[in-house]
Amino acid sequence: MSPLNLIITSILVATPLLAQTNNATFEFTSTDPNNFGFNDPLPSSEIESELLGDNPGTTLGELRQNVLAEAGARWSSFLLSDVPIQVDVDFEDLGPSSGGSISLAGASPATVSQNFPNAPRPNTLYPIALANSLAGQDLSFQPDIMVTVNANEELSNSQSGTFTWYYGFDGNGPPGTIDFLNVLSHELGHGLGFTSNVSSFSGNFIGGSPNIFASQIFDASLQLLWPQMTSAQRIASSTSDPNLTWDGPNVTGAINGVESFVFQGSNSLNPNTRPAAQATFGGAIPSSGLTGTVALVDDGVGIELNNGAGSTADLAEDIQNGAEISGNIALIARGIVNFDVKVRRAEDAGAIAAIVYNNVGTGLVTASAGGSVIEPTIPMIFVAQETGDTLQDLLAEEFSVTLFSDNLTLNKTEPLPVTTRLRLFAPATFSPGSSVSHWTTAASPNLLMEPSINSNISSDLDLSVLLMKDLGWNTENITIPHLNYDLWLEKTGLDSEPANTAQTEDFDNDGLSNIEEYYHGTDPRKPTLPQLELVDGTLIHQRSVLPNDLVLEYLRDDDDLTNFTPFFPPESNTTLTDQLEEAQAEIDTTPSRQFFRIRILPFDETQ
Repeated sequence: MSPLNLIITSILVATPLLAQTNNATFEFTSTDPNNFGFNDPLPSSEIESELLGDNPGTTLGELRQNVLAEAGARWSSFLLSDVPIQVDVDFEDLGPSSGGSISLAGASPATVSQNFPNAPRPNTLYPIALANSLAGQDLSFQPDIMVTVNANEELSNSQSGTFTWYYGFDGNGPPGTIDFLNVLSHELGHGLGFTSNVSSFSGNFIGGSPNIFASQIFDASLQLLWPQMTSAQRIASSTSDPNLTWDGPNVTGAINGVESFVFQGSNSLNPNTRPAAQATFGGAIPSSGLTGTVALVDDGVGIELNNGAGSTADLAEDIQNGAEISGNIALIARGIVNFDVKVRRAEDAGAIAAIVYNNVGTGLVTASAGGSVIEPTIPMIFVAQETGDTLQDLLAEEFSVTLFSDNLTLNKTEPLPVTTRLRLFAPATFSPGSSVSHWTTAASPNLLMEPSINSNISSDLDLSVLLMKDLGWNTENITIPHLNYDLWLEKTGLDSEPANTAQTEDFDNDGLSNIEEYYHGTDPRKPTLPQLELVDGTLIHQRSVLPNDLVLEYLRDDDDLTNFTPFFPPESNTTLTDQLEEAQAEIDTTPSRQFFRIRILPFDETQ
């Protein structure tokens, strides 16, 4: 049998609402020798039938080739690219099992590129398959993805083997078998970009720049993206579960209602959000937060603190302004007495919670009880000195704050949204090859890109495809409603307003209905009129890249504005931000008198 060379592509179904871009083509090449790996001639009739499933291969090598083709077809059905994706695959002995587990396979991008033509972000490394796709050309003329499968004998088809491959496509392998299709689909995901480029030893970016994956890793405790951190902070963050999260908008928009694996944290771009640390004593803070008005305590005695400033707010003495504190959140300075003493005095005065601010620098501490009083029952968070100063500056104004276990949000002007993020795998002990570059194992249901392969993986590749969209891949046919109108209402805060928020209503009275605001990515609270322009034969308009429940229809009338009919111009787009793109539709400008409209339709009305 000759070395493997497969070309896998799904059929492009042309629709009037998509640009004429081809589905990704995977070209698999293996240098496995004859009688080995993907070229193993062992007849499938000599393999236990329960391991074959619906795979029609006649030899072990062909069985494996068929599964590889199916894994490529899975990804191809969602990814769009005019440049073929070259994948080198082979079998190598990666070692036996240890501690009840075994290494199944490994994969990575063969190389990376930055600042290439059409690169969405400058000075950011992209996996070469994605860089090729965005540039519209092969930038390396070398393999794009490297995949290695463990050839250790424990993973043979022997009935006595502890670990055994299942070669079917249906996910119905016998108990104890390992689904070869899920493994290969998982490894292709790494090669397509699901991987960080941060050294686990130094915390530095390998290659000198962050890659597009690391650029969207967010530490919910520090309220920082990885490129914003020091190397030491990144090392600590990589073992900070549940704080290590994914900040991409497409994945984040898709996880509403999914159980057990998300982390609540305020919007990373919100300047009114400040990091905090909840005390080990006191009451719990609801996941939705605890909101209240802030009042500064006064114990009547100004004792000099470490920073040289006198303070009557440290509650080293009994509280003097109890009437102002009752029913509010007490703001207290650090120093002089134990944390629990301060908070107990505030609670006795009727405070519903306490904020203790640092008296030195920006660092946070996790406050614990000193044991000298009855422990408080109200919640307490600790914030930086700068945050304490900000709160004191605002005391003359009408404002409230919302406390979370990891941050404080100033509600000075209007309620701010809370983002629910998907956790990445970040156990307290760093696991080489697993930490950071996988989803959390707490995911429910299980996800393809967890560090361990599970048997109940969906063929739609779950949130992995949405992560590819966050990385910059052009996609289609994603079945998960990663953002719909109802979620958008929550995201913008309109769902809490008394005014009518139906799709046809115009919340801010700017002539643009709510559904149009949603489609165009404009602020429904502020009057905005996005323009539909005709420039040298090109219709141009901006739109949000997030909605998955809407489609666009172009309409034309060359008469009297009474007979608009659909037409289907070739369309392309240019990325403006993570959430906006500019669409360009090329049209025939004859006859010279024409009128154009765009119509927004719910996705289910187009089926």
